[in-house]
Amino acid sequence: MAINPTTGKILLAEPGLQDFYFKQSVVLLGEMDKEGAFGLVINKRTDLRFSDVVNDHFGFNPYIYLGGPVKSQNLFFIHRIASIPGSSEISKGIYWGGDSDVLFEMMQNESINDSQVRFFLGYSGWTPNQLEEEIERKSWQVTNLTVDQIFSDDQKHLWADEMVSISPDYKLWFNMPEDILQN
Repeated sequence: MAINPTTGKILLAEPGLQDFYFKQSVVLLGEMDKEGAFGLVINKRTDLRFSDVVNDHFGFNPYIYLGGPVKSQNLFFIHRIASIPGSSEISKGIYWGGDSDVLFEMMQNESINDSQVRFFLGYSGWTPNQLEEEIERKSWQVTNLTVDQIFSDDQKHLWADEMVSISPDYKLWFNMPEDILQN
């Protein structure tokens, strides 16, 4: 049964998608409406830490994730902290944005951890109907993840595990070389 792409759903890149940002990506849809869609790639951690991007930071210093190709010089965040003013609930227990000063204070006090917040450079965006067309062309599978899966430290196998859970036939792709022309 097909799942409709809506705010809070997950997009899994089909194995043939070779784009730098989206190859083997797991994207959390942050918003989807008649004006288009935006999401964050949740499984591509960089080697950058928060203090590498924000000057004069001390305290909790999480890794930064590659959110997507749009506004890739800007920092975005999702979290599990309902009490942050101005945040928007994407799905049950997952919030987008909010008062960054409150969040940064929590980080400096080390009263939060990796399982509560995730930072991203850039985001993924689609114009009206673009994502639906990509799904129709079989570029994406739409699914669900739990809050714990989204904020898990171990994202290395998330894409492959979720693809196989959709269909065991995807296992064939995982044994192929990265560049099938060099097979």
